[in-house]
Amino acid sequence: MVAAQSWIRDIVPYVEFVQHPVVALAEELRRRGIAEGRLAIDLDFVTQRTVAQLQREMPRLEIVDAYDHLAGRRVLKTPEEIDTIASAARATQHAILAGMAQSHAGDTEREVCTRVLTNALLNGARTILFSSFGSGANALHTHCFATDKVIEPSDIVRLDIGPRFGPWLGDLARTYSAGEPTAQQKQFYRALVSLQRETIEAMRPGRTAASVYRHATETAERLGIRFDYPHIGHSIGLELHESPMLHPGDQTVLQEGMVFNVEPMIVNNDHTLFMHTEDLIAITKGEPRVLTLGLAPDELPLMGTAI
Repeated sequence: MVAAQSWIRDIVPYVEFVQHPVVALAEELRRRGIAEGRLAIDLDFVTQRTVAQLQREMPRLEIVDAYDHLAGRRVLKTPEEIDTIASAARATQHAILAGMAQSHAGDTEREVCTRVLTNALLNGARTILFSSFGSGANALHTHCFATDKVIEPSDIVRLDIGPRFGPWLGDLARTYSAGEPTAQQKQFYRALVSLQRETIEAMRPGRTAASVYRHATETAERLGIRFDYPHIGHSIGLELHESPMLHPGDQTVLQEGMVFNVEPMIVNNDHTLFMHTEDLIAITKGEPRVLTLGLAPDELPLMGTAI
């Protein structure tokens, strides 16, 4: 499977449950004459116990953290990588559009979420990394999970899913109304899409991630809405949240070849409305390129429609 699904050709097998993989690794390194020196490992992906065991097996080896180096290499995507990530985002969006078009008030959250995730699998997803789905009061939680709650016509419905297509991730969020929305809900949604679009428009080469976040907070204030989330977007690829992050402490300069999921989340002052939208964009020499099928519609979409 490793040979078929990856670029790795130098493969050393071991017997699972009979041999410990760390012991097998140490034996192979010694066989190749590597018993000392520096060994770089992405310490974001292994446990402290694993590192400690490898250190005991190879006491003369200096283990260093390769995370910053590898994360830095993933900041800029090749054109082929951008196309692949975009295809994952579009397949995710197709799944949401199809699932929500098939759903109506009176369905349960679990039924609707299952339709969306099933469509993602039918569109080629290998697994589902995460799914966030909520309606009414359940949608007021940032990370909500589908329950057996029946969706009422007055409910706002919010979903954010992350299917994995091969090694790459899709990640897309949308907000719907289960029935005819109120004037307040319509106005609040218009402010949400305006915030996302103005944030995307500001994402040009030479700006820092922190300045994009600051622009978003200033835009939200001008629009008369509350935005106090710690970030407004993130890069994506092999991991869900790659560097850079669009937050106030990230001074990374935007460059052509970076990709971002831009995802404003807004809540009103009495915490009775919470809306979220998310789309994938690429930084180009000029204006950002939207990589999804299209940004969320201008007006709050209704369940049961393919919008």
